Amino acid sequence: MRFLLAAPLVCIGLLAACDDDGGSSSETPTSNFPAEARRLAPDTVLTAEDLPGFDLLDVTDLEGQAELSAECDIFDADVVLADSAATAESEAFTGPLDEQVLEHIAIYETADDAGAGLESTQDLRERCEDEFKDAVEQVAQNELDRLGIDIGVFGSIDVTIGGYDPPAAGDEIIGHRLNVDVDLVVTRQQYNLDVMVVRVGRVVAALLYGRFGEVNPEAEGLLLERVTDKLSATDEALPE
Repeated sequence: MRFLLAAPLVCIGLLAACDDDGGSSSETPTSNFPAEARRLAPDTVLTAEDLPGFDLLDVTDLEGQAELSAECDIFDADVVLADSAATAESEAFTGPLDEQVLEHIAIYETADDAGAGLESTQDLRERCEDEFKDAVEQVAQNELDRLGIDIGVFGSIDVTIGGYDPPAAGDEIIGHRLNVDVDLVVTRQQYNLDVMVVRVGRVVAALLYGRFGEVNPEAEGLLLERVTDKLSATDEALPE
């Protein structure tokens, strides 16, 4: 039932735990900034080398199931992290704890712009929340149908989105938790997806970590460390 990774960025941006002195600057970058941002963006996302013990996860079939409008297309980093100089998207991975990991990153011309990009995810969540919930429920139903499982008269699929406090990281971080509860009366399956949107200087990442049952805070924290290390390296390599 890894289909639930199709809902990844549904719940970006509700609760901010901010440190506002994280290198904020409104200076105009040099003219080669957009080209350098596009060059650095692909190397900023998580790769297989960053995730020993993880395997690639094919989610191409899920995009067709979600049926999201263009303004709510969570598979597009330019929609999730708007108005940036460059974006990149990682492969999807599955890990040793049967977790699923996916990442979007965006590079902005100033730290102030990056902070605004992070905050804009709040608007995305508010604008698209109902559409996201409907899409997740439909994907879950499609998977049950594929497996030949009848939800029955008394069964249910419940999708909830709420804020949570992610581990401290970067200059700013916000967290959301998506919960999908499939109740088939005789059995119950729960899936949790944490979405952490973190900023380091002029670079922002949306990190998705999902698994059945409770999330693993230790594994989540280690992933965040790898993400912020790569964000820091990219921010330092960007021209002033």
